[in-house]
Amino acid sequence: GSVSKTFTATLAGYALAQDKMRLDDRASQHWPALQGSRFDGISLLDLATYTAGGLPLQFPDSVQKDQAQIRDYCR
Repeated sequence: GSVSKTFTATLAGYALAQDKMRLDDRASQHWPALQGSRFDGISLLDLATYTAGGLPLQFPDSVQKDQAQIRDYCR
């Protein structure tokens, strides 16, 4: 849930302060299972700012093919 975002942000901030990662690192540098997948080029900043692309997991099935509804949903 939402509390996990707090812990994730805190740990990410700590790792950044310790120079263990940078926001422009590819996520696959830290999670090798992503290498070679369509997620290979996503940066940690993309993940942190929800700009990695694709639709959210909770996106309603009934809206996924209607561009006008997708725009309204994402506003």
